[in-house]
Amino acid sequence: MHKTIRALGLCLLLIGLSARPAAAQSDYYRHVFFDNSRQTSVYYQSSAASTEPSQLQSVGYRLPVESKLFRTPPNAVRIEWQSAPGGSWDAQIQLVTFPNRYPELIGSTLYFWLYSPEPIAAADLPGVVLSDALNGLQVATLPGSFTADVPLAFYTGGDLPAGR
Repeated sequence: MHKTIRALGLCLLLIGLSARPAAAQSDYYRHVFFDNSRQTSVYYQSSAASTEPSQLQSVGYRLPVESKLFRTPPNAVRIEWQSAPGGSWDAQIQLVTFPNRYPELIGSTLYFWLYSPEPIAAADLPGVVLSDALNGLQVATLPGSFTADVPLAFYTGGDLPAGR
């Protein structure tokens, strides 16, 4: 018998810190792909989908924003899920796009700041896939490179303790 896994997690994602701090705004966007959302209820550069009986909280097929708990004010992306046998879910965070934005990122380190009000066992944490495909995982129309599905526990070093 496979138990239903219920977990609430907040995920704030920052990528790359080079040897020197960012010198200009354009340099900033080459180091970070999420720090805060301009919208108060949803992160526009995200997508959220689930297949029953699993569930992923979303607002109009986008990830919600958390404004009470965050690493840097005023908010964080909230990923709240319930995994169940026979179901699946997918949460994506894309780069902010604007004219003349360099699509590549500089840096060698990916940072995840995670918080959960309840402990989450390493085996119950989701997997992470990184991609350089444009507009998410639309492989058929916009091919890109993808990493293997790596358990998030690989990055957390095991269980995610409560309230930390």
